[in-house]
Amino acid sequence: MSAPPFEEAPYYKDIVHNLGYKPLVRAFTFISSYGLNGWRKVPVAYYDREWVDGIGWAILGRSVFYEHIDDNTIRFYGQQDMQLIVLLYLEPRKDAWYA
Repeated sequence: MSAPPFEEAPYYKDIVHNLGYKPLVRAFTFISSYGLNGWRKVPVAYYDREWVDGIGWAILGRSVFYEHIDDNTIRFYGQQDMQLIVLLYLEPRKDAWYA
């Protein structure tokens, strides 16, 4: 899964599941920003505002997304204070959904 066309996400969190395969992922993140408030499905792109000294309020594009680093690790990219709820769907046999 590639990043949305917004600024690069400066932080990440890894989830290590040790299943030996890439399970299906359904994740949600809590967003409280300019024009958007509540739990949203990942990947998500949104706008946020930030105070910049000497300039004033700046509107920034942000995103939260994920990728499988290997068969046992999922990496979530986003802002430093991101909250996540992650659901992993386990398969009856290895890679059944990726055939």
